[in-house]
Amino acid sequence: MELAEKRYRQAIGVARGYGIRRLVVHSGYIPLVYDPSWFLERSAVFWREFLKDFPPDMELCLENVMEEGPEQMTKLAKAVNDPRFRLCLDVGHANAELSHTPVPVWAEQSAPWLSHVHLHNNRGGRDLHAALGDGTAPVRETIETIERLCPAATYTVENMHAAPSVLWLAENGFLKV
Repeated sequence: MELAEKRYRQAIGVARGYGIRRLVVHSGYIPLVYDPSWFLERSAVFWREFLKDFPPDMELCLENVMEEGPEQMTKLAKAVNDPRFRLCLDVGHANAELSHTPVPVWAEQSAPWLSHVHLHNNRGGRDLHAALGDGTAPVRETIETIERLCPAATYTVENMHAAPSVLWLAENGFLKV
C-alpha cells in the first residue's frame, strides 16, 4: 500500500502541474485474490486516510476494472463519504466477461458518485478497447443514462485509434462536428 500511495501522490503532483483537477485510478480489486468484504473495508480505510491530504479542489475517481457489478464500488463511495471521492465508469470493463451487471445498470447505480466515463467496447469477453460501434455494449443507452443522471460527467474515448469512436459519437448525436 505504501508504494501505491507514493505513486498516487506523485500523480497528484503531476496533475497539479498541468492544472488537472480530476484524477482517475483503478480500484485494484482482483477477484479470487481478495475477499470482497475485506477489500471493501481495507480500501475504505486507505482512501479516507489518503484523502486527508488530497487537494480540496481535486476529485479522485475510482475506476471499475474487474468488479462483477457496481455494488462494491458504490459501497466504497458511501463508506469513504468524501465529496472528492468519485467514481469513473469504464463502459468496456463493465461489459467484459467478469461483469454480471448490464452496463446501463452500472451507470444508474453509480450515478450519485459518477464524475467520469471511459468509453470503449468489446464483445462481452476480453477487454478489447474496441471502437464504440464494434461490440455488444449498449453504448447509446449507457450514454443516454449518464447524460440524464450525471450531466456534468466528463468522458474519455479509450481506443488505439479514436476516429471510429468519434465518428460513432457524431453519427449518434452525442458530438456536434
